[in-house]
Amino acid sequence: MMDTDAAFDEIRTMISKGMGNEAIARVKDLAASDEDPIVRIKCLSLLKVIDGGEASQEILRSLMEKLPENESLLIQIAGSLRGLDYPSSAYTILKGIESTDPVLRLRCMCLEDMDEYEMALEAVQSIKDVTPFDRVMLSEVLSALGEHSRSIDNAKSLLDEMPGDFDVRRAYVSALMLAGREKEASKYVRGCLKEKTAEANALAAYAMRIFGSTKAAAGYASRALKIDPKNVSAMETLGICLAQKGEYDKARIVAGAINEASPGSRAALNVLTYCEGHRGSGSAPLPVPAGAAVQPYVLPESGREEDERRHDLQTTDPHQDREDGLQRGLQIGEVPGGSEVPESHPTVGYDRYGQTERVHHIVSVEHHDDGSDHQGRHVHHEDDQS
Repeated sequence: MMDTDAAFDEIRTMISKGMGNEAIARVKDLAASDEDPIVRIKCLSLLKVIDGGEASQEILRSLMEKLPENESLLIQIAGSLRGLDYPSSAYTILKGIESTDPVLRLRCMCLEDMDEYEMALEAVQSIKDVTPFDRVMLSEVLSALGEHSRSIDNAKSLLDEMPGDFDVRRAYVSALMLAGREKEASKYVRGCLKEKTAEANALAAYAMRIFGSTKAAAGYASRALKIDPKNVSAMETLGICLAQKGEYDKARIVAGAINEASPGSRAALNVLTYCEGHRGSGSAPLPVPAGAAVQPYVLPESGREEDERRHDLQTTDPHQDREDGLQRGLQIGEVPGGSEVPESHPTVGYDRYGQTERVHHIVSVEHHDDGSDHQGRHVHHEDDQS
């Protein structure tokens, strides 16, 4: 009988050759024959690369029906499921686990993903040893609940303490935008751009995407990547912009580069979310490396090591979000450039090898000096780098 590693290699080869139906059938067989929860999570991860909706639900049900009793393993499973965009199942597992700070943190993230903001607020306010990450989450939740003054005050207080932190900066910009104070957000971003750093341009790219200016967002993201080719936030924005333009193959290349720079980063999954429904439309199959696999989730003791925060705007139209008050909230707090991202998160089988070099070519094509927003204003100053 073929061992598990060999079976996964076979499935990846099928996916890379565009044999989606055969790969789905093989994944289902593997998940049915091996009750190891980590194996089943790996199967769910691979199905994220292809259209395996029904198969994914079947495997998820089997996993949830036969959960282990070991609490540490349960937390790993919950973290992995949340990373694979199954927050409800993850939360179901976490409800039965003692409410330590790390567990409360993960519960809060799941509840945010589920739009259960009042319960998320209760969870984040129950954390005893509060970290900057927790305060960022608090701003997210308060904004989603419409408590904009409290959200801005919380973010501004954190910004005063940590003025150079990317997570905190984005939390502040998001809080302002959610409150309808876009001019203040734009002014703050302009000030950051004077630094001429990759993170400042990545922040501007994020803001421009939310403003609804795909062209400007892609331009700032490209600038950031010229400075730091491995800036995950900039790559995520660029990938989403490419997908919004219908350039799905390029977007998938960027997703591969994200996974190469930061294995297991949820940002790669965010980019592919925009591409869902377009596989099999004539585009090339997504390459899957032999080494791609799920890394078990290890619950950290502090929020800083948590997985990169997802953007709730990843599946919605930025223009519509501005019109409806961004009701789902902006999810903030990506790991800043230079921070280590632990390889303890679900790793979807993206092409992790050689994609960064291919992104360099995309950046050279996408880069432009027009930093104007959707209303024709220029966010960057004339002393900005070109």
